[in-house]
Amino acid sequence: MREFHDQLERTPANHRELWYLAVDRMVDLKHDLEEGDASIASILQPVRQETEIRKYIGKGRRDRSRGRYVIPQEEELADGKRPDLRFHGVGFDAPVPAELKLADKWTEPHLFERLEVQLCGDYLCDIRSSRGIFGLVYHGTKSSWNLPNGSRAESFDALICPLQNHCTILAPQFPGVEDIKVIGIDLTKRGVGAKQRLRSKRPKQDATAPS
Repeated sequence: MREFHDQLERTPANHRELWYLAVDRMVDLKHDLEEGDASIASILQPVRQETEIRKYIGKGRRDRSRGRYVIPQEEELADGKRPDLRFHGVGFDAPVPAELKLADKWTEPHLFERLEVQLCGDYLCDIRSSRGIFGLVYHGTKSSWNLPNGSRAESFDALICPLQNHCTILAPQFPGVEDIKVIGIDLTKRGVGAKQRLRSKRPKQDATAPS
């Protein structure tokens, strides 16, 4: 009770609670990079290697664990595959996997395929894990995505909802998967070019108006 009163959260006691905390930590990261006054989005924006972005996100989430979870580095599964991140609870064995992708580097079919095959089919096939996270990081070099239903997402934000809806479509194929949260992190909101876009949206001053 004292822990919750002081920090407005408590140490997860099971897989579901750990998933909620992992989602909260990823949403915190999204807010820090997209809205934070101390955002380092402009530093991360030129970094185009998934491994480097994964290291940054993994370290940041470890630093904010407050002893409530651990994230091992380079964790390897029995088949040799390596999830990008796995949140492990304290006192119980039910990890939460998080798969991270750079939205600019992957084609539309591959993003949906990675969500289905890699996260649902591989990392959530263990009976201990029924909830996961699919994270996308956007650098701003791609402006639109073709969706499986034939429509087109004309912005990064418009890509997130179809991916989240795809999780619902996949549910009958993966009865052991209970929840997946898709989280998009847009580095362009505080990164290079953000100020120029803001200026372009401001109404131009009327040259005849008195100063």
